[in-house]
Amino acid sequence: MRDEYLELFIDNMGEATSRREVPASSIDKYRGVLPDRLLAYWQQEGWAGYAGGRFWTVDPDEYTPLLREWIKRSELADIDDYHVIGRTGFGTFYLWGQRYHRKVTVSCADNWVLAMKDEAQTPNPDPDRSLGVFFALAEPDDFDFEDNEEKPSFRACSANARAAQRIRDVRVRASAGCGWSSADREPSKNGHECSSDDFASA
Repeated sequence: MRDEYLELFIDNMGEATSRREVPASSIDKYRGVLPDRLLAYWQQEGWAGYAGGRFWTVDPDEYTPLLREWIKRSELADIDDYHVIGRTGFGTFYLWGQRYHRKVTVSCADNWVLAMKDEAQTPNPDPDRSLGVFFALAEPDDFDFEDNEEKPSFRACSANARAAQRIRDVRVRASAGCGWSSADREPSKNGHECSSDDFASA
């Protein structure tokens, strides 16, 4: 059953648009490392994407190499051992410290790390509540990225990405039908000249 924090999160962000099960081994690995509330969310919701991909809960292990690269550039490496618990579609990462249980934000796009140094070194008296509040207050625009006109850009970027993927798919199908080599874009020996009919049917 979803708790009140997760209910608010789903009310604001909508149901997951993508999801995968979290193995029991991952739950066991992070027991006592990450808040119990987060592990409960993993069990209930899986690692999932919300608001069309604006925000994702993630497998921390998949981001460990990237995290190390970022952490070594800051003082955080001397403060706590951090794990990625979420990310945005634009490459902002949300970290959780296993010693003091404080959240840190890393923005790859803006090239900054957001953390209150004094707070980061102070034990969190209620990690589960802090984690719950983070989820409960989340809204889609929080995980968007403003363009040069200070307008949210996720929707436009997603549409452009889908359009680019469709173009790539059409080219692949057209190349296969016309006997083109994807490596050098030259007709193969068994190929024929492409016509508008080939693309119309792709």
